[in-house]
Amino acid sequence: MDMIRAFGPRWESTPHGAFPIASFMHRIGMIAVAPETWRDMFFEEGWVPGGS
Repeated sequence: MDMIRAFGPRWESTPHGAFPIASFMHRIGMIAVAPETWRDMFFEEGWVPGGS
């Protein structure tokens, strides 16, 4: 748990910190297409206020 907390993103039903991770993954070549927003990575049902 300490390692997860130290990483930074909050682990809850509202996505936080997903976009910066995906942008990094694109920059280093792990994913081919960079998301334009954090919503590009989730189904519409997961689009909640306060996500990132």
